[in-house]
Amino acid sequence: MTLAEKPNAGGVDGTSSRTRTPDRWSLARRVRTAVLAVAMSMGLVFLNAGSASALSPGDVIKTDLLRNWATGRCLSLNGISTSVITDGCSGSVRQQWALVYRGTSTYDYVWIKNPWSGWCLTLNHSDLSVSLAACDPERPTQLWAGVGTSWDQVELANGTHDAIRLDSNANGDVYLLPPNGGGYQKWKSGY
Repeated sequence: MTLAEKPNAGGVDGTSSRTRTPDRWSLARRVRTAVLAVAMSMGLVFLNAGSASALSPGDVIKTDLLRNWATGRCLSLNGISTSVITDGCSGSVRQQWALVYRGTSTYDYVWIKNPWSGWCLTLNHSDLSVSLAACDPERPTQLWAGVGTSWDQVELANGTHDAIRLDSNANGDVYLLPPNGGGYQKWKSGY
């Protein structure tokens, strides 16, 4: 038999009425492959959705640096005080921040907790500044909404004042301002 001949499928007269051409075979394979790919991707979508909903308050999403997009500096404890600044990213314990899941509304709400001190980033109502204080589930000024699509580029809105964002400047100051879409209000978890 040559490559151009089709095998005899054993019909009554020596020919087959059900001979498939290579085009039909490849079409059938492509359809099966496409259906399998769609089914697998749907399974992954459901798996990811299930993973996200499995978080409980108190679960740590991630512990890493919090780097400002505009300055490239990292959120840091200012010495042994309760004040925070941004400083050159060194990865020290003063620059490690745990994103502790507290709940979800439109965005994830987290505590921004320094594991070394055990304290959480807190809004001070009196002057709209930020500092650290003992983490307290009854204190809404410690809730921060991650406004964005991922923790790679997020604005941090306080849970009690959605109309203000954690902001910084090249001098290392950390403060709150109304949202302006600028890079000084964008943060990344990780370097």
